[in-house]
Amino acid sequence: MSWKKTRIILLIETANEYGRGILRGIANFAGQHEDWEVLLTPGGIEQLSVPFRRWGGSGIIARAETKELEEALIRARVPLVLIDLSGEQAASRHPFSRHCQLQSNSVAIATMAFEHLTGLGLSHYGYAGYRRRYWSQVRQETFAGRVCEAGFSCEVFQANAQGTRLSASSQQRLTAWLRKLPKPIGIMACNDEMGRDLLAACWSVGIRVPEEVAVIGVDNDELLCDLCNPSLTSIQMNTEKAGFEAASLLNDMINEGKTRAQRIPVDPLWVVGRNSTRVIVSHDSDVARAIKFIHEFFGRAISVKDVVDHVAISRRSLELRFRKVTGHTLLDEIRQSRLLKAKRLLLETDMGIAQVARESGFTSSGYMIQTFRDTLNTTPVRFRNSERLGK
Repeated sequence: MSWKKTRIILLIETANEYGRGILRGIANFAGQHEDWEVLLTPGGIEQLSVPFRRWGGSGIIARAETKELEEALIRARVPLVLIDLSGEQAASRHPFSRHCQLQSNSVAIATMAFEHLTGLGLSHYGYAGYRRRYWSQVRQETFAGRVCEAGFSCEVFQANAQGTRLSASSQQRLTAWLRKLPKPIGIMACNDEMGRDLLAACWSVGIRVPEEVAVIGVDNDELLCDLCNPSLTSIQMNTEKAGFEAASLLNDMINEGKTRAQRIPVDPLWVVGRNSTRVIVSHDSDVARAIKFIHEFFGRAISVKDVVDHVAISRRSLELRFRKVTGHTLLDEIRQSRLLKAKRLLLETDMGIAQVARESGFTSSGYMIQTFRDTLNTTPVRFRNSERLGK
């Protein structure tokens, strides 16, 4: 017995974790559909080619970084899922706006980065990103906005990128920018590649990380992050879920013979802490000790009283000073620590809800369920089922 193959062209870079994560999600879907046959050319964005006529694809999932590729995709006349469109491509007048879009949730990403850095008790902030990258611009505007709302200013660096590498002039400008920054400072890098370049530039001019400059990246490319010196803190993205959803939607469009203008978000999951932000730089030493204590007992069953006893000052004084420095309460900090541990266990293990609650420091599964409802407007079971789609 034979069936018609559904040939899928994947024009997605394999040179970074964001693209590889999306591809893992697509591969998961393809593994469940024997009629799917895919064409993938490994490499970076600049290496992507368009073998439409020669290969005769039924559908395409692509990142259109060049004008040549953009024009070829428009001419292809097959169902498309397009990854991280530019502002111009997403505009209603552009042909791409009529197709399905997979878009990183840059607002949520930048907000998560800010919340992580502000938890260190910092008073100075910066953002490093790329020119002419729409997603980087959105992250910059969101991060800078959150910084300004908190009563601080945000220093901004924009690089001219050659693929994922900085041009020589941008490397020189980055070094000069870092020298002039007020310190200590927390910097959000638009992705892990920029985070790597920030850390390398700091090392080259003797700026101490994380004591003078704390850095957080995006995508959690584990190999890259672990090889940085010091290792790079980064935001884990739910790329596999997005890739699975993109493949599923493309399959539906192929079977229906219709195009949809639907958006698939790539959401951030959590911050993976490493040495580039493992410092508490608050000028209030008691607040710094409280934050360090909570972070050291990540996901454990500690209470506000435990923190107060450790710092050894009055509860009222610590609560007032903690809120002034971080913008939230001691209990909020502890709950976020528990919630982060629970989310990771739900997605990375098959533990039952009661065991996840115990391992995350919640006093009961009911308390954990209520915390998920209050914070995420969902339950642990629904969170696991929705975020592990296709697994």
